[in-house]
Formats: sequence, C-alpha cells, structure tokens
Amino acid sequence: MAIIIIAAIVFASGLLHLYLLDRVRVTLSRNHSELWRDLSSKTRPDISAIARFVRKREDRPLNDAQLTVVTRAASYSSYLSLAMMVVWGVVVFSQMHR
Repeated sequence: MAIIIIAAIVFASGLLHLYLLDRVRVTLSRNHSELWRDLSSKTRPDISAIARFVRKREDRPLNDAQLTVVTRAASYSSYLSLAMMVVWGVVVFSQMHR
C-alpha cells in the first residue's frame, strides 16, 4: 500500500513540476519575448530549454519578481520530485528484500 501512495505522490510532484515549467514558459513569453524567442529557436525542445533556464537561475539578471517566484517554485519542485523518487526507490527496494 505504501508503494502505491508514494507512486501517486511521485506522479503528482512530477505533474506539479511540469505545470510550473509551463508557468515559467508563459511568463517568459509574455514579459521577456526576446529571451523567449532565443530559447525557443534552439534545436532542443522547449521544455529542456526552460528546465535549463530554471536550473541555472537565469531569471536573476531580468529583475522580474513574477518570473523569480515562478522559477524558484519550479526549482524547488524539481528537488521535491527527485526526493520523492529516491524515497519511492528505497521503499520498493525494501519491499523486494523482505
């Protein structure tokens, strides 16, 4: 039962992270269209460009409070997702070796 609950939490934290990355995308496209064009014109998919933007905290030089809040939340949600995946792995591993 614990495995199912933790799997649901991992899934929900992943969805939260994707939602927050989308909010970063929307905020960038609205408030900083020139930067958004640079990010979206590269050969890699938009989601990876946004994730790199969040991971490297490239919002700081823009001095946009709304973008900073959303980027910080997306950054924290990535750590939450990673932590929940580790917990899920530990629970699955411990259940297998009972």
